[in-house]
Amino acid sequence: MIRHNIAEYVLTIGCKYKPPKGGIAQVLSNYDRFVFPNFKFIKNSNSRNLLTNLAVLISGIIALTAKCVFDRKIKIVHIHTASYNSFRRSEIFLRIARLFRKKVILHIHGGGFKEFYDTNPDKIRHTLQSADTILTLSTGWLKFFTNEVKLDNVVELKNIIAPPSETEKETRNGLSCLFLGLITHQKGIYDLLEVMRQLCVEQHYDIHLHIGGNGDTQTLQEQIKKLQHQPFVHFHGWVSGDKKRELLTNCDLYILPSYIEGLPVSILEAMSYGKPVIATNVGAIPEVIRQDHNGTIIQPGNLDMLRNAIVTYAEQPRLLQIQGNNAHTDALNYLPQAISDKLEKIYQDLL
Repeated sequence: MIRHNIAEYVLTIGCKYKPPKGGIAQVLSNYDRFVFPNFKFIKNSNSRNLLTNLAVLISGIIALTAKCVFDRKIKIVHIHTASYNSFRRSEIFLRIARLFRKKVILHIHGGGFKEFYDTNPDKIRHTLQSADTILTLSTGWLKFFTNEVKLDNVVELKNIIAPPSETEKETRNGLSCLFLGLITHQKGIYDLLEVMRQLCVEQHYDIHLHIGGNGDTQTLQEQIKKLQHQPFVHFHGWVSGDKKRELLTNCDLYILPSYIEGLPVSILEAMSYGKPVIATNVGAIPEVIRQDHNGTIIQPGNLDMLRNAIVTYAEQPRLLQIQGNNAHTDALNYLPQAISDKLEKIYQDLL
């Protein structure tokens, strides 16, 4: 954990994280559990409901103002943000913190930031320059903010994951695959369902896909029925805690065929459980998943590549063990102690 005499000066701003639904929420939950002895936190968003979010936004603005006035220990405001509305909300909190002469960290999550930046480069660059430090998730994102956005206040900080806590593994036949995340086209879930149809219905492979997530679950379940997936696709709804640990323990292979990403926490979690990963060459994923080392990289939307990758693991189960062991080793860089040490140094430099 960060030492108490450092953590007491930090106030964190971000989305609701109890329970942790989504990548940023999971990071915040892990900061609360593993990084901060006393997590001073204000939420600035709560759900997809516009009225609820507006109420939370107003409440958060009031809470931040009160903290800046009455809690004289607060010297750093650490804001977790992404793109579009998330960034616009965060800009309000940045301005308030600046008004009270607090140091500000903008911690950029989310894979769509390049596209968002192109919508209004001058304004967004000005906001980014207003922060004392920009935290980014990978070397590739650091290069983007340094070379393309022309910032000189950028620091790389890897995402944090909870230490793995495996349950007793069940004995299962065939290849067990896992997808965790928001149920949306951008995550590639419908590409994965089509490939599963081809492999299990047309080619009769013994493969099972387990899905955990929220979002457009009605469309997902309709698609499962339409494509005759019922025997080999299992939807568990949103999963966390023991159920999530059970799924991560019992799967053989993790699959996330996204179209847009930053650095998905779910990939890092799967790696920590010793699972090879099939993922796309977007965001910072190619910096984490190395071809034939700890997984397989494919192009988003390329169903042939996705199908061939799954078949390779189904027909060469030895790869699951070899690449899974490599994945587990690589995931050590994202565990709490490594992240806490780096984050404490970032805070110390601002105090």
